[in-house]
Parts: sequence; C-alpha cells; structure tokens
Amino acid sequence: MWRGGLESEFLHNRAIADRPVAVFAAGGPYAVDDAAVLDAGTCQADAFASFGSESRETYVVAPACVFGFAPWFEVGVAVERSLDGGAWGTAIEPGLKAVLGGIEEAGLSFGIASGLTYDRTARSVAGYSLVGLVSLELSEPITVNLNAGYERDRAAASDHFVWGAGVAFQASENLAFIAEAFGQDEGRTGFQAGFRPTIFNGHVDLDFVYGRNVTGESGNWFSAGTSVRF
Repeated sequence: MWRGGLESEFLHNRAIADRPVAVFAAGGPYAVDDAAVLDAGTCQADAFASFGSESRETYVVAPACVFGFAPWFEVGVAVERSLDGGAWGTAIEPGLKAVLGGIEEAGLSFGIASGLTYDRTARSVAGYSLVGLVSLELSEPITVNLNAGYERDRAAASDHFVWGAGVAFQASENLAFIAEAFGQDEGRTGFQAGFRPTIFNGHVDLDFVYGRNVTGESGNWFSAGTSVRF
C-alpha cells in the first residue's frame, strides 16, 4: 500500500527544509514498498506521526484505492505536514502503483511505482520518481521486498538513484514484524524496524516503528500509526 515510498524519505525531507519528495510503501511509516496492490474495489487509509531528533515531526494522511475496472493499478495521494529546523512545511504527493506480473511457482512478483511531490509552501513541484518493485516470498511467513529506481530533485536540479530492501515476518494471523534499510547515491543509509498488530477482523493495522537516519541524516525516529481497509 502506498504512502510516499523511499523516494519520499529523501525528497520530502529536502523539500520541506530546502529540498523535494514523491510516493509509496508497505503501508504506514515504512519506506520500502512491496510489489502488490489492494484487492479490487477496496481502499485503505494510512495515518501516522513520526518524531525525530532535534524536534523534527512529521504527520501523514494517505488514502489509496484499487478500482474494479483496473485491478492491477493502485491510485493514492499522501498529504504530509512536517516540522524541521523550526519551520513547518506541507507536501502533497499523488502517485500510481502497478503490478506487472510474477512467477507464481518461484514466489516472485514485480511492480512499479511513480509519483511526484508538490511543495505547497513553495507552490511548485519539488520532485518526481519512478521505482521498480520486487517481492519474493521465501516461505509462508517471510517476504522480502526490494526497490530500486530514479528520483529527480527539481529544487536542487539533481538526479539520484534510490534503493531499499525490507523483510516482513508474519508471526501469526494478527502480528507481523517488519525491518528495512534504504538509501540513495549520497547520504547515510536509513533503517527502520517495528511490529504491526492487526485488529478488527483484519480491517485495521497498527504500526509501532523505530528508525535511524530516516531522512538521510543522523538521528533517531519513533513512529506510530494506523491503516484502515474498507
């Protein structure tokens, strides 16, 4: 499910302080995305808050839907409000995610995600991205997700390679553990890990996540949020 993706972690945290952003992830505060979309005719809404070192704060609301006439496409938008260096900024991040196919017997699936970031404070498009997605089901409870792609930072007039790798362990029907690493061709590698309880007969996920260097700069982050499917 989409919320801003690994390109968002770097672009937004340049766009809201001097920088730009874009769009998708495995739901909630996570940066690395999987190569899957929601069931046809369903929607999901993510909402979460992140608190970082040096009084940094981020609040995100991100709805996404898959329509019955195009069951391989997921369309969404993330609205992000951030505090960095004592200044508030707002970004609007529309995006599109598509499943391209897979190899069922190997547990492989492939997808692609694209998006852009509109910096509402500067009233301009801060950046855009295109990211390839691969998911590999190693066993029934363990899935590995790999991301790699291109990001354009319009504010800095620069291009970047972005990457991410994550693993999800489904410990039980109602509890998953997720860990990931992500980065770009410059700056520090980011890490996040957390647990995800599922409640209300599978309709609601809760996320509790610790992160390090999430924005490409040294610092600790704590995130909490929820995802509701309907």
